[in-house]
Amino acid sequence: MQRIDVSVVLSLHREGKFLARTLSSLAVAADYARRRGKAVELVAVFDRTDAVTREIFEAADLTAFSAVRQTNIMAGSLSLSRNAGIAEATGEYIETADGDDLVSYSFIDRMCEEAAKLGDGAILVPKYIFGFGYRYRLGEYFNQDQIHPEAMLKHHLYSSKIVAHRSLFEKLRFTHVPASSGYAYEDWHFNCEAMALGYRFHAVEGTVLFYRQRVESLSYVSDRTSVRQPMPSTLFEPSTFQRVFADNLGELREGMNLATQTQIVGPKVFRDPAYEDLVAAANQIDPSIHIEAFRQELSDHYWNIVDPRIGRAYHSLCEQVGNRPFDHVILLPSWSFRTTSDPMVSLSSDLAADTTKHVLVVLDGADGGPAPDGIAGATILDLDALASDLPPGDRDLLCFKLIQGAAPGAHLHMTSSPLAERLLNRFGPLWQSYEVTYYRYPDVVSCEDAGGMTEPQGFNALSDHIDIFRSVVAFDRNTAESDQARLGYQLGKWRIEPFEPIHPPPARYQPQALPATEPGATVPEQASAEGRERMILDLQSEVETLRLQAEQWETMKASRAYRAAELYRALYRMPGIGRGLEAVRRLVGASVRWIRAR
Repeated sequence: MQRIDVSVVLSLHREGKFLARTLSSLAVAADYARRRGKAVELVAVFDRTDAVTREIFEAADLTAFSAVRQTNIMAGSLSLSRNAGIAEATGEYIETADGDDLVSYSFIDRMCEEAAKLGDGAILVPKYIFGFGYRYRLGEYFNQDQIHPEAMLKHHLYSSKIVAHRSLFEKLRFTHVPASSGYAYEDWHFNCEAMALGYRFHAVEGTVLFYRQRVESLSYVSDRTSVRQPMPSTLFEPSTFQRVFADNLGELREGMNLATQTQIVGPKVFRDPAYEDLVAAANQIDPSIHIEAFRQELSDHYWNIVDPRIGRAYHSLCEQVGNRPFDHVILLPSWSFRTTSDPMVSLSSDLAADTTKHVLVVLDGADGGPAPDGIAGATILDLDALASDLPPGDRDLLCFKLIQGAAPGAHLHMTSSPLAERLLNRFGPLWQSYEVTYYRYPDVVSCEDAGGMTEPQGFNALSDHIDIFRSVVAFDRNTAESDQARLGYQLGKWRIEPFEPIHPPPARYQPQALPATEPGATVPEQASAEGRERMILDLQSEVETLRLQAEQWETMKASRAYRAAELYRALYRMPGIGRGLEAVRRLVGASVRWIRAR
């Protein structure tokens, strides 16, 4: 039997109209590698594949490959199709491939050469991704030791197109991500797990993935149907995170910014004769790959050198929580422990008193102030203090990842608070694997001069997320009965645990007179400091949501930009924002420009 150097595992679903060009590109790369002494095998996985895709595959000229294998599955899953193909592969190295993309003609040869030099612990990715089709994009990758890889917490720093020694796939398989789970990005998850095992990523110079941009792609669909997070990974368990990134985090503590040491090429790559040659060869297969289209119509340039602060903050959280798994996680709003008696503080104390359980208390809005008294035995985290230089959206992600990594089977306890509401709104479906108890304080009545109005926050969270909550604890009977009458749904989830004296949360809304000033004029200081802070946080949260939505739904970007502009104008109708006004105004203005640029 002939020794195979590289197995290209090609996952096929319904790529029929694109497949002929993909197969031509892979065949050209296989022939280039063959003429340099390397044997390349093609492993095609037909996963619920339609007739057109099969017909085009059968008609293709595949003589450049030393062997062609086929396997059929009925999984409807990119992860499972990759696993099935890898199980059939006989090559020393495995290359993943999709049915609608192209590669540079020297791709397989360059990858094989570099893999042999770097050893079995290396995972190789293309140096560049040239996106083409309905839009033109440029992706630029750097080696793991040139970037801050701990930012995998927030960003997928590498691609789904990888080449690695087959021993990696004997240790690690792609995890199936059901569409109903709310998760996505099996490749992001796989790469996180590989990092957790100690593998290191390398971007290979002289290689390009020509990545077809199409609206109906699987990645586009997953963006629309998920919360844009990968499955929980061992990489973000506190002990693993600290071990894997110990060297990087040491650099962070010394204030090193590796980004300044790395040369980003950017659109200049399209003037590099070597890459012009690769584009010209690909253009012979697919005319959409055109050098002037990249030069003149480039809509986006991204790279994997990112802000390291979120990794530094997560490391600080990991140091605080240690390696023990938590049984209970309590999201404790600041107003609850600044009163003389509060049921959430009492709950925290009672749970922490059980020495057989580990309790994590996450403070919401403490802003570096004094921690609550009387919760001995619990681990208390003040996100505002530990990650004060990060925007609310990043602090939310830190909290979410920490719960996943340090408290995977915990009982979550929450009430209406800005942090809890943002976590529910952003990651809602992902909480269904947890036991979540929602605590219901009495409704807040404000705007007495308008006859008194019930504020929405406590009930809105309940109404929007009742399916996630395993139980709802009301601290008085009137609140429980009122909620049940309003909802008429899931009535068996309520239970009443009277607490006296019970104080409702502080009011968020009070009537405000419209200022008779134009934008830029001085805004009178009328709101309390806490009210100003809440306005700012709410606006920042909404802007972050606008950013995420604009990325997910391109067709709605105009309406999102309009909403951001409305927020911009709304600032001047909010007396009392004071010194925070300019910062929020700039944030909203930047969001408007960002969304319009998309």
